[in-house]
Amino acid sequence: MSKKSGDGIGVIILLILLVILSFVLMAVPIIIISFIVYYAVKIFLYRKKLLEEPEVDQTLFFLTDNEIESINSTKLKVFKVKDLESRTRNELIKYRVKGKSLNISVNKDGTFSKRSNNGKIIQNKIDELSSHLSTISSEVKHLEYRVERLENAHHTRWHKVKDKWDYKIKNLNEYFEKLTGHILAIIAWFLVIFYYIQNKTLESFQSIINLYIALFEYISGKSENIVLFDSSTWVLAVAAILALVFYYLSKYIVNYIDTETLLKLSKKKPIRLTLKNFTNI
Repeated sequence: MSKKSGDGIGVIILLILLVILSFVLMAVPIIIISFIVYYAVKIFLYRKKLLEEPEVDQTLFFLTDNEIESINSTKLKVFKVKDLESRTRNELIKYRVKGKSLNISVNKDGTFSKRSNNGKIIQNKIDELSSHLSTISSEVKHLEYRVERLENAHHTRWHKVKDKWDYKIKNLNEYFEKLTGHILAIIAWFLVIFYYIQNKTLESFQSIINLYIALFEYISGKSENIVLFDSSTWVLAVAAILALVFYYLSKYIVNYIDTETLLKLSKKKPIRLTLKNFTNI
């Protein structure tokens, strides 16, 4: 293949790329406006769905009568078992004191020697009481954990509802961020266009429209000539770049916007009081 032939292919490829780039630059505002419509409709429908959801039954965050009864009965069990624990511990101490008072020899591990009859009786009793005390202590921990779990049952229900709502608002915030980003992008795009009209780089907005018409006629075959890169095309490139910058800046702006309040969803928020307001024991 000759050098001249290779250059010809290179020019064709460059021409194709320039046509594609021109098309992309011209498609930017159309794409942005399409996404604005898409996310506006999506937010409208999502908000409508949230508003149509049934109100959360606030009694859900109160302890039920059965839960209160279970809490009280379990607390009574805790009291009784703790009393038994205290008596068992005192009895254990009593046998240890008795072993010392009888001058029973002590092993290296702290236990009483079983070489004597008294040592055998006392150490066996201490072993029995120690095992019993360990079982009782485990039961106390189990019952106290049950009381804590029962007392926090309404807290758990609260957080399940709250987490569900927060997830929905998170989705709404994402849609709102996208909408805001595209709105700012189209504003930036038009600002660039009007800026270049003001400084006479563009004669008027009609120059941009003419570029769209020329590209359409070229693609449709109505015209064999097209100016790919004149002042209008470069303006479109600058507008596209600034639109992209404004789009990514939107996420920082949305952080300062209360979406729930803006979209009048606060009244639907299921959790508006502190947990103390729902504690009925």
